[in-house]
Amino acid sequence: MDRALEVLEERRADLVAVGRGLIANPLWPRKLQEGRFEDIVMCQKCADGNLQLGIPIGCTEWSP
Repeated sequence: MDRALEVLEERRADLVAVGRGLIANPLWPRKLQEGRFEDIVMCQKCADGNLQLGIPIGCTEWSP
């Protein structure tokens, strides 16, 4: 998250892709926009699932 903000603030990119972070916390963009950094659930990279095998990726951190 810090690196993404740094790149955008320094105008070195117009867009930053967030993959696993959105799986771990679908509300990541809203919380970031609202400055609620402490509420953002970070991805633990547990690789729960495997898209190549047709097993959907899930997350042990996120519970709606």
